[in-house]
Amino acid sequence: VVRLAHTEMVRTLEPCARVTAVASVAEAIGAVEQFSGSQPVQLVLLDLDLSGQTADDGWRLPLCLSEDPRSGLTLANQIDPLMGAEPGTDFRAKPLVAVVSGAISQPSHLRAVCNRGADVAVAKPLKLRALKVMIDASGAADIIG
Repeated sequence: VVRLAHTEMVRTLEPCARVTAVASVAEAIGAVEQFSGSQPVQLVLLDLDLSGQTADDGWRLPLCLSEDPRSGLTLANQIDPLMGAEPGTDFRAKPLVAVVSGAISQPSHLRAVCNRGADVAVAKPLKLRALKVMIDASGAADIIG
């Protein structure tokens, strides 16, 4: 539901943007790799928790800021090396990586997420104004979310 809401928000702000909504870390990596040539991805919107798991009461299970493969931070750290075949000589820009999460509720959370691979950390619910700033900052026409 959130992924669809964010997709619609992007399309409201940038009707001509190419938006690719994915359901897993593997799909996100594949999308970034697929579009890394002449039309690279410019903005990636991630949740902190990409596990898709929920507790018995329907609430998402907490996911700490770790190297868990289902963490948005793990994906954020994998995106940068994907951008160039030769890191010392291939200087294609990496996309702006934004983590949008309900787990971000204090300034210290923002800093912790940004210190672990994200360029931007924003609390849910994502506001249209904040998304506009991210789109403008990234020059985004291609968005993975």
